[in-house]
Amino acid sequence: MTDKTVTQTEHVPYKNKTDDIPPEFIIVQNKNGNVQKLIRLGGLQYLLDRMGVYKIQTKEVSEVGEKFITVEQDVLVPSKADPSIKVTEKRRIKKFNPEYEVVYECTLYLIPSKEYLDSKGITPDNPCIELLKLPTVAHGTASGSNLREAMYPYAEVMAETRAVVRAMRFATGCSYTAIDEIGNSDIDIGEGVVVQSVGEMAGLMEDAVMKNGIKTTPTAERNNLIIKIKNARKKSKGAAEVIASFLDKNNAGVVENLSVDKLNELAALLDKAGA
Repeated sequence: MTDKTVTQTEHVPYKNKTDDIPPEFIIVQNKNGNVQKLIRLGGLQYLLDRMGVYKIQTKEVSEVGEKFITVEQDVLVPSKADPSIKVTEKRRIKKFNPEYEVVYECTLYLIPSKEYLDSKGITPDNPCIELLKLPTVAHGTASGSNLREAMYPYAEVMAETRAVVRAMRFATGCSYTAIDEIGNSDIDIGEGVVVQSVGEMAGLMEDAVMKNGIKTTPTAERNNLIIKIKNARKKSKGAAEVIASFLDKNNAGVVENLSVDKLNELAALLDKAGA
């Protein structure tokens, strides 16, 4: 009788490359326990850098149409009698036409690195390498149907950004939606909905309290502040500009990604501006 030795192969859990993305590049949207992950542009760049050398080209491919329209609008201007006093005056202003769709095309070229190919078990003579070098093409659009009115002046930037991050997601195989695709102020929240960094999520979970035997994250204060800020943005263009400037300064992307301290700071700025 012949002895047979059976060798059991050690099971190695599958690990997605997105698991290695530094936490500062990931945003978590938590809606009553339903967690969705979003990725920052820097996270996609991180993934591409690990894959090889890349180059991006963009161009506008919108159809011919009326991109801008002229409307009559009330604006505040210095009084002729007393320049220190501002008065309302009707003026014709050129604005983005929400019926027009801006379309950008992004072409991403990627040359895989030797380290990346080795990690996939691909040898230099493998014909699939030429396929990997083929460009990735993606499109991004922006119009009144997928932008808030406060973002109309940035329609072209948003369309181009969406094209770029989509091409980067396709090239890296990243399944997370990019926060840059959504654009500032496009995430609506209701009761119990919070968008937070991974680090802040971890901190909040450590401080979670017991309610009916279930751990819950204290979000009421954040939600109230966010709702207050969003309501101010809807009422006033000046408030929208204050909020956009504050988000840029703090590299937050969206209001929901600010800490409670930063939300209080922004709310105080809006109160000071009378927004």
